[in-house]
Amino acid sequence: MSLTRIGGRNKLAASPFTSGGQGIYNDTYRCSLGVNARNSAGQRYFLTAGHCAADAYYKVSGGTRLGTLHEADYGSRYGNDFAIVTYTNSNVSAYGTVWVNGEEKQIASSGILTRE
Repeated sequence: MSLTRIGGRNKLAASPFTSGGQGIYNDTYRCSLGVNARNSAGQRYFLTAGHCAADAYYKVSGGTRLGTLHEADYGSRYGNDFAIVTYTNSNVSAYGTVWVNGEEKQIASSGILTRE
């Protein structure tokens, strides 16, 4: 994988929102959102643990639907444990923040993650 730095600061919007570390769930598991992401075409995603993956949609507290599973890998021979969820709800703001010890922290920089 390679990472390319992109400058700028994320602007916070009105609720509903998602942020890294926020609790999410589907019909089977309760997990946490790892980080929000987007591809070069602007499609929004979030990452979570692969062991939390299910074909069901993911929701935040209050039942707001977020999206559907795009790709997941858990327990493969490479030791991966990730799931990529495609946002399907355009009304959800994907914040560039993470929750650390009960406080929301702004992510200082971001980049493009690609597979090699």
